[in-house]
Amino acid sequence: MMKPEITCNLNAEVKPLRGLTINAAYNFTYFAKGADDKRAKNKNELNLRASYDIFPWLGVYVQGCNLLGSRHFEYAGYEALGARGLLGVTANF
Repeated sequence: MMKPEITCNLNAEVKPLRGLTINAAYNFTYFAKGADDKRAKNKNELNLRASYDIFPWLGVYVQGCNLLGSRHFEYAGYEALGARGLLGVTANF
């Protein structure tokens, strides 16, 4: 079993305008060698998200995940997808 040896997470959030929020997150994980002397690929991931509240109950967002295109294992045996994006709407009832 391969366990993380070093993990580093950096997060920042900025609100430059009323209703606009920008988030940036960087995640790095270094894996130790397992019993079979193999080591998993390092996790080196950058995520960005921008959201805008149109009304107090309605907002839109755009999100980019793994923008560095890192190929690592998110879960045992499942390799993470490359860079990907997402657009969405949020509603509070």
